[in-house]
Amino acid sequence: EWNTPASMKQIEETIKNDSSIDSLCIQVCESAGGLRHPVEDIAKSVKAINPEIMIIADGITAVGVEKIDTTHIDALITGSQKALMLPPGLAMIGLSEKAVAKIEKN
Repeated sequence: EWNTPASMKQIEETIKNDSSIDSLCIQVCESAGGLRHPVEDIAKSVKAINPEIMIIADGITAVGVEKIDTTHIDALITGSQKALMLPPGLAMIGLSEKAVAKIEKN
């Protein structure tokens, strides 16, 4: 439902019931409604269930505005045009050591 944070319980159940899941993509914030998802808690919980799952967080509306604990996030994506309030066209991604290793392996 619109403007409702992601359900950690629902995500945990899905991860536990589907061993083929290798990544989780989630927004940090939704600018239209001002919603902040509990990304850090979800990432920590998912990693506790399966530490091999890559957590990919869309931080386009959050980086530079919201404090983001990246301890359990493998890829944090942002762009220049939203929260950073710069001209469009620059994409940035921060990767964990585990994400870099996975990229290099594949």
